[in-house]
Amino acid sequence: MKKLSIVLLVFLVLASVTVGYMVRPAMETVLEGPPGEAEPLFEWNMQGIYMAGHPLFLKAQRWTEEVYLASGGRLKITLHPVNALVPGAELLSAVTAGTVDIGHSFPPWWIGVNRAFGIFCGQTIGMSQDEYRTWILSGGGLELARELYGNYGLHWIPFSNDPAENFLWAKKPIRTAADLRGLKVRAAGLSLDVFRRMGVEAHFIATADIVPALLTGVVDAAEFLFLEADYAMGFHEAARYVMQGGRAPSHATGIEINMARWNELPPDLQAIVTNTAITSLINNYGAFRLAEAAAAERLRQRGVIFVAVSDELNTAVRTAFDAVLDGEAAKDAYFNRAWAAARAFRTSYRETVRMLWPWE
Repeated sequence: MKKLSIVLLVFLVLASVTVGYMVRPAMETVLEGPPGEAEPLFEWNMQGIYMAGHPLFLKAQRWTEEVYLASGGRLKITLHPVNALVPGAELLSAVTAGTVDIGHSFPPWWIGVNRAFGIFCGQTIGMSQDEYRTWILSGGGLELARELYGNYGLHWIPFSNDPAENFLWAKKPIRTAADLRGLKVRAAGLSLDVFRRMGVEAHFIATADIVPALLTGVVDAAEFLFLEADYAMGFHEAARYVMQGGRAPSHATGIEINMARWNELPPDLQAIVTNTAITSLINNYGAFRLAEAAAAERLRQRGVIFVAVSDELNTAVRTAFDAVLDGEAAKDAYFNRAWAAARAFRTSYRETVRMLWPWE
């Protein structure tokens, strides 16, 4: 009986050891966690030109989370707000140098580097959201943009296709070109040239200083972005009237990636970065429009008055914009080629819409 007990004990020990080795790989897998929690193979630091909490910052933040999940944790992008890593005005050069791996910005922000950056946003070339999205994704715009960004050691991907910008915020209504006379206006990008061409005193003021400048009378009117973004910044605290017009029929941003960092990624991760960004571009279209409707209602409840500018003023602004672009095209061969391509697409696409989809 004693021998039988010993034999049974030995059997149980051996069985336990055997089972332990059998389940060990499964246990280790559980302890290590799912692939998405593994150490990333690539880690990028990203900075935008937007403050934390800004709608475009939040959309970029969600995109970095999507990249992490879609890559199974192999690519981790940490997003920082404007000025966190480098001053906002130095972001493009920092990404070119590799000091920052990836940036998120509005192309016309960089016209001081090259005036042609101003072309790759719907506002400058007078395209609606639908027109810009079609041109940049399917009409040759992307290839032209990448040619330009490539000259600065950058790989560019379109990221957001935003609603029309507000024409201006002001303390009094502005409906005609005559209403602009004598006003000091905050503007940015090629809009500065446009207002000045129209005889308006225009100044660039950095993002964080726009609302204080309106409040204190440093400027009489200011443009920045669309309703949701302007509401978040408190424009309604500084001006009662918000003008709606065709100065900037759409707004767009992109992500610029240091070319060396981009080339380090295997093809599947490059595809994930590209496809999630373009998915964001497409999905944000409807989300932005609904957010604009909600922002408009909040602003109405706070006493903001919406003013439609006249057809005369809309035409004057677009005429001035095209004239500014024509002037720049006469100075630079690439600018001439890119602007000619954008203008030709704008004309032909509108003719197609009028012929085939006149109800749109």
